[in-house]
Amino acid sequence: MGKLYLLRTKAAAAVLTGVFALAAALCLDPLLASLAMMPLYLLAPVFLAFTAVYAGLLPGAVCLALCCFGWWAVFGPAGIGSALLYYGPVLAVFFFLALRRPVKHPFPMVILSAAAAAVQLILYLILQSRFGGQAFRAFAYAVADGIRASEAGDSLLYILNMNGFLDLSISAENAVTMEDGLYVLSDAVRDNLLGNLRLYLESYLEVLVPALVVGNGICQGALLSAFPLGWGRRLNPRLQAEKPLPEPLMDPFRDWFLPRGHGWPIALMGVAGFICIQAGGDAVHNLGIILYQVFTAVFTIQALAVVNHHLCRKGRPTWWRVLLPALMMWFLSNFIWILGLLDQAADLRKLRGPAGPAANSDKEG
Repeated sequence: MGKLYLLRTKAAAAVLTGVFALAAALCLDPLLASLAMMPLYLLAPVFLAFTAVYAGLLPGAVCLALCCFGWWAVFGPAGIGSALLYYGPVLAVFFFLALRRPVKHPFPMVILSAAAAAVQLILYLILQSRFGGQAFRAFAYAVADGIRASEAGDSLLYILNMNGFLDLSISAENAVTMEDGLYVLSDAVRDNLLGNLRLYLESYLEVLVPALVVGNGICQGALLSAFPLGWGRRLNPRLQAEKPLPEPLMDPFRDWFLPRGHGWPIALMGVAGFICIQAGGDAVHNLGIILYQVFTAVFTIQALAVVNHHLCRKGRPTWWRVLLPALMMWFLSNFIWILGLLDQAADLRKLRGPAGPAANSDKEG
């Protein structure tokens, strides 16, 4: 049985620490901070766990400190507490499960997903209470102020406008000049574009955040179950032989599926969510978004497992088994869950036993 190490490999520790240091440094720039915070929010828990597992606990702690620095650069002193609240419980649950004899599919993923979603919900409620229920408006103003303060802010606004992402409500004739290779806008045009950007961000976040809290929690749970220990054991067989890691929290991702009895309740949850979204009313609408997001997130994960299973059977290299699902998530994110639903209904991979009394004993993984 493997274990975790304070320092497992110096080379990986240097590379991974460098990546986190770059993300933290980007947070110091007002314009780049919003871009840098996205991976620190969405993917950092997974890569922090991977760093601690593959490189060592000490590099993992250093990378956690760099993440906290990035949050501090964006949100001030309160950002450090928010970062620790966001990363700490989920990583604690991950290490607790990793150091115990793992309970196979799907329970580690369920536990980790619930922990991630709960932590994000708590942060969301704290943030809303801090800003009197106007957290989205405060964030939109903060982004707009950061763009206004940046030397390249006018160029960004002009490019967004020219590509149709931001509307301009006033005439821009003779309002754009060039200085040192950068666009410079008149005060009226800049204020108009920033005002439209604030409105767009606020309305977008009101729809996005409730779904993101749940969907991101489920995706983090799946990635934490499969990625850090799974890849940590496979990346360097010689290192694994010298310093073995614990068993993965789940069987190979290509064989992941919902047990037969769990599929239809989640499908019905998606139907209920769709009905609630159409019903109107803020509370019912938000509930519908959350229910529908649970449905799409779970079956999206199963769809990606189907794709990975097919690529493994065809003998495709590892990089292609990572790149193709990532591209599908990027370009087909609103539709790929259909493949997971089909696999649940028709067992496209032929991984389950026959329906009947033995159906509840679906193979684990």
